[in-house]
Amino acid sequence: MNTASLDLTDVGQFVRAYYVEGFKPLAWYDKHLDCIRVQIKDCSFTEQRLSKIFTVLQANHDVRSSLVGFTIKGVRHLFTNLGLQLTGIVSLVEILDGIVKAFPDEAVVIVKEEFADSGKVNDLTVDFSQAA
Repeated sequence: MNTASLDLTDVGQFVRAYYVEGFKPLAWYDKHLDCIRVQIKDCSFTEQRLSKIFTVLQANHDVRSSLVGFTIKGVRHLFTNLGLQLTGIVSLVEILDGIVKAFPDEAVVIVKEEFADSGKVNDLTVDFSQAA
């Protein structure tokens, strides 16, 4: 590569124009698979099914099996049982609280303790109008 022709001003402009912000925890509804996906850390992960409702995401790089997210399956049916609407913006903590009350099994308790009780997802919402 001929570095003499490289104009660093243009590189700076390119970086400013295409800068990507750092990762932020997110939650979204996947309407095609009828699930809510939650990811709190940007890393590679392995999915492990805990129950008919929950799949957890375990970080591949952490030997202590650090959980970096989860998936809530069967959202339409689940929301009908919980009396929630698949419209608007819903707090993830509200969804988890409803699941814990309706289905207090071990998998639900694991997800609630790891994510909601620890505060990792307190600010996350699911916007059903932005369904993927």
